[in-house]
Amino acid sequence: IQSIPELLDAAVKRFGSAVALRKRAEAGVWSMYTWTELRHRVLETAAGLVEWGLRAGDRVAILSNTRIEWTLADYSIMSAGGVSVPLYHSYSRAQVTYCLNNSRARVVFVEGREQLELLRSIRGHLNYLEKVVSFQLTGSNEPDEFHLDSLRRQGRKRLGDRDRSAIPLGQGVGIDDPATIV
Repeated sequence: IQSIPELLDAAVKRFGSAVALRKRAEAGVWSMYTWTELRHRVLETAAGLVEWGLRAGDRVAILSNTRIEWTLADYSIMSAGGVSVPLYHSYSRAQVTYCLNNSRARVVFVEGREQLELLRSIRGHLNYLEKVVSFQLTGSNEPDEFHLDSLRRQGRKRLGDRDRSAIPLGQGVGIDDPATIV
């Protein structure tokens, strides 16, 4: 095993239908993702990033509280060959600006409206950012702002009708390639 995406593939082979993640939808109600379902979502999201032109070594930030979609984004970035740049959801405008510029992040995943508004307020100072993906619906009509489902749809289109289980995650990602910038 040479990469984190390969570790995910190994977990899928070993645990497949076992629960990988749980998400509380409301009090007492949980939705669950199996290892196989997690991999499926990761593959679609990674393919969407590649469809957008993400290349090996490109930086992609995550500005969000911890949540299932954060994990999905992190695995997807690495599976597409990118480098994950997690940012604390509590960072100030100045800290977010610095981190996004210093890392040269081309894409950033955000939790929702609050982080989206923060990015809009500093957009003129972000030298490399091309696209923003929100985990929550925000009602945005901006051409560079997308919902996670839209990115996954683009990934599904790129993958076509190929057998998803036969496509390895993290193709071309090696043991010496950076996975994350913290």
